[in-house]
Amino acid sequence: MRSLNNHIFLTVLCILLFFTGLGSTSLWDADETSNARAAVEMMERGDYVVPTLNGSLRTDKPPLHYWFMIAAFRIFGTNEFAARFFTAVFGLLTVLLVNEVGTRVFGRTGGFISGLALACSFLFSVSSRAATTDAYLIFFTNLAVFAAFFSARRPALAVLSWISMGFAVLAKGPVGIVLPLGAIVIFAFFYRGSEFSFRRFCNPVGILIFLAIATPWYALAAGRTGGDLIEGFFIKHNVARFLKPMESHRGPFYFYFLVLLPGFFPWAVFLPQAFAATLRWRRSALKHAGFGLLLITWSLTVILFFSVARTKLPTYILPAFPALSLMMGALASSVETSFGMAERGFTLSWLISFLPAAFLPGIIFVAFSSRVPDLAAYSAAAAPMIAASVVGLIFCLAARPLRAFRWAAYCAVLGLAGIHLVAAPALENVRMAPIAGRAVARAASPDDALATLGYYRPGIVFYSGRNTVGVNSAEHVQKFIERPQGRFLIAGAEEFFRLPETLRTRFRIIEKGLDAADSNRVILVAERIDQNL
Repeated sequence: MRSLNNHIFLTVLCILLFFTGLGSTSLWDADETSNARAAVEMMERGDYVVPTLNGSLRTDKPPLHYWFMIAAFRIFGTNEFAARFFTAVFGLLTVLLVNEVGTRVFGRTGGFISGLALACSFLFSVSSRAATTDAYLIFFTNLAVFAAFFSARRPALAVLSWISMGFAVLAKGPVGIVLPLGAIVIFAFFYRGSEFSFRRFCNPVGILIFLAIATPWYALAAGRTGGDLIEGFFIKHNVARFLKPMESHRGPFYFYFLVLLPGFFPWAVFLPQAFAATLRWRRSALKHAGFGLLLITWSLTVILFFSVARTKLPTYILPAFPALSLMMGALASSVETSFGMAERGFTLSWLISFLPAAFLPGIIFVAFSSRVPDLAAYSAAAAPMIAASVVGLIFCLAARPLRAFRWAAYCAVLGLAGIHLVAAPALENVRMAPIAGRAVARAASPDDALATLGYYRPGIVFYSGRNTVGVNSAEHVQKFIERPQGRFLIAGAEEFFRLPETLRTRFRIIEKGLDAADSNRVILVAERIDQNL
């Protein structure tokens, strides 16, 4: 019953944290808007194989998240809530998966702390509210790894593991099998127990189902697009991203160890103790002793793989977060009955946690102050992050480590709610891509065309509900407005006022504003003045 209560509590917490205000902010450029617009174009064309963005082939991602978005658009309409709905669902499912696995291995307390740690970690909560592929990859890769471990006694779980890898490949591409299968192979090499059998894991039925899930779309899309899909997706967005930095997303080898401090807040400072507790569990557990080695192998495989890769983004290591959270569960289980000399490092960890706790509201304050000083006060919405460290330290000094974990998590939840529901929506009036797109959507008829000059964001395409034409000179603008449908122009103010006056007078400004949240430039929305008026 208590285990069921933990599931219910975590479900309610995730609904509050992941679903509340899910549509309160416009989609963020460029990932959310690109994904959502590609899904809209697939839906409008009735083509669920070849994704396009602004009318051109989009080779960035496989189709799984597009398909889920389309399903949500058909249920809820084409809006922000629908675009993000299934990422929130998979975020919830991942938390429940971690709680279930943690309960089976570490007991109810360990399982609950594992699920709680994952739900309120900063980067995971962000990914569970974003219209991106991360939530799908996190869920399916972790389900694959955990199902594989328990498959020695339940062969059906081996099949489930391969099915999960199939969907992971549909969600993100080759990493959907490279990461989990690589970790399983490494684990099998070092593991010397009877709880896992690599031979039984290599279930022929599971492998065939994996191929049936993962390969048809790639074959169909490759056939429809010739070599463009292979070159764009596999070569550019997989091999090239691994071998060289793309889009200025670079960093040193230790980049992700720095990301963990704020990204896995408030738990990152306890990872040394959690790692040690996981190793102790491996030596002392009467059952599932190999699970500790699996957690270490899986988390390090993900982190080291992307540390070696040349292109780096903070969200790349999110598949490791469930394993790190389960290590926190192992730590909670180890201190449930004792808290003495061996855990004196907890006080130091809570003191160190003040650094990432202050970083989160601090970075919001600096960002807001530099672009929109009037909004700087909204950084206080993240102040409960600091309270998480304060409360944790107080309970730690009172020798109540589990209460420290729980109440620090609840404070972190308040801080995350402040960021998601207060600070982020405060930027809505200084995000010009959705503002400009909506202005065009309100004023345009279905056949009216839209051009962009010196300022393009996928958000313009999504919110205007139409593809755009890029123009880069006065001659191109002139040719555009000579078309009967060439009616709207979105431009940077500098580019617009460099146009000849005779051309500028052909337009009237219907919307303008500072794009402080993105380009920090003044953006104009101009409508052609019909000469017969």
